[in-house]
Amino acid sequence: MKRKNRNDSWGGKWLCGDDTYTGVDLNRNYGFSHGNFGSRDDPCSEAFGGPAPFSEPETRAMRDFIFANVENLKFVYNFHSYGNMFITPFNSLKGKILEEAYPRQAALFKEILAESDTPEGLRVGTAYELLNYQSPGEASDWILAATGIPAISPELGTNDPATNNFRLDSADLVLDVMQQSYPYMEKTIEKLPAKVEFKQEGNLFVDPESKHFSFSVEIKNVGLTDMTEFSVMSA
Repeated sequence: MKRKNRNDSWGGKWLCGDDTYTGVDLNRNYGFSHGNFGSRDDPCSEAFGGPAPFSEPETRAMRDFIFANVENLKFVYNFHSYGNMFITPFNSLKGKILEEAYPRQAALFKEILAESDTPEGLRVGTAYELLNYQSPGEASDWILAATGIPAISPELGTNDPATNNFRLDSADLVLDVMQQSYPYMEKTIEKLPAKVEFKQEGNLFVDPESKHFSFSVEIKNVGLTDMTEFSVMSA
């Protein structure tokens, strides 16, 4: 199993002794805080982020795909192993940057988890909050910062210690991880279409003479897809 891609341009077997550590960690090669705050400059490190942002064809392909489809993409999951964690941006920084800079997306992440059956013991936070390290050049950080699209990096797993591994040894373990993780994915899918929510604002007023009544209503699209047409009719 290889963590990095196989690009040996920056240091291969000739430098690292074998090809186990050849290549670039693609989840350190995106264009947000690349090369900062704990990035590995050693080409033989497992977390080597490459010489420059998007130096690798794989991350350039993802970047170009996302920019080409930015109007259609509503949510991005970057799944990882291992752990039982729901890792939120921003993983290259300390502090509550997500809540301060992207409150709508932060609220959406919390809403998805609150409305879902999540794996028992699921931990939620940034890489620094949960793992005590920073991840410069991480995919979800760049996607959210560059496009505003909600992006998240769950570490798949359960509270079963047997799932704390990059490779699961049995089909039953794989199935258990997927069954426990799927509900929050399903809840995300439910939120993709446009969805109108009506909420009464203030009190109902009734004119005693005419018997006419009036009230205010807040109309809000709570889905992730924009509404192109909408009309309100009264009778």
